Amino acid sequence: MSEPKKVDFQPRWPVTLSPKEEAEFDAFIGNVSATIEPPRIDTRILPRDQSSSLSLRSLSELAELTQKLADYAGYDVAYGPNPDFADLRSLSAELARLTRLTSDPFAPGSFIIPARLEADPLEVVEGERRRRVQTDDVARRFGEILTLLDTENAPTGVSIGALQALEALTRVLNREVAGVEFSTADSFSRPLAKVQIGDKFIRKVREVLLRRRPSQDQLETLEGRVTALDIIQGTLFLSVAGSRRRIKGHFSPMFAPSLLEAINRPVRLQGVVERRERRAPVIHIHTVEIPDAEES
Repeated sequence: MSEPKKVDFQPRWPVTLSPKEEAEFDAFIGNVSATIEPPRIDTRILPRDQSSSLSLRSLSELAELTQKLADYAGYDVAYGPNPDFADLRSLSAELARLTRLTSDPFAPGSFIIPARLEADPLEVVEGERRRRVQTDDVARRFGEILTLLDTENAPTGVSIGALQALEALTRVLNREVAGVEFSTADSFSRPLAKVQIGDKFIRKVREVLLRRRPSQDQLETLEGRVTALDIIQGTLFLSVAGSRRRIKGHFSPMFAPSLLEAINRPVRLQGVVERRERRAPVIHIHTVEIPDAEES
């Protein structure tokens, strides 16, 4: 076999480009489009006392409430903010597909829940007008809802349903979590919003809910289990321990989602109680609270 010979060969293309061609080549490299990825809504959980564990109950509740907030954000971008909206059952299948969050596998030792919005754009028809609503719009509105509550004293552009979903985080915060941080990004991975939710934020949410009450009547609290519920009529029956008679309740549509969740579970109802001679009391409901299952 012959000995290898050293040569001074150089490729032609790097040394034969004219200055004009080099400039065009550099311009082409600089104009490559940014990689497009699904917009994100990530949740970072901050366990109390630097704990390294978290119950599955808290994890599942946070995931469910994050999805609900995304659903309310999707409703807002499709139909406009509605302070009285609360019933997610009215979402169309197409809109529910737009707001559906999917999650990557969790990283070991991490309590970050990464989630993506992956649906195709949705066409919303309003009379003769047509609009395209995209997942980027949902991620943007999700951040706007949290930012409005974080920065404004009395935000009116947040639906009652979104407020109730945020207040429901109290169960997790009271149990073992010091805070929850939501961060959003668009399809170009540009950050949109980052808001941390703790006791102060929840107090703000409750103040907003308090101002939404229809009146300032003297309220009483009744505890029991919802054993019958009529969403159409806005009525329910509450079974109270130690009483043979069930208490009838009247509620507005804004409480339908919470009461559906509360069927046959312990619940605290706050409202105006009407007591009638020889008949069971009737409560006109102003607030609904579902205690943490670990309390009962």
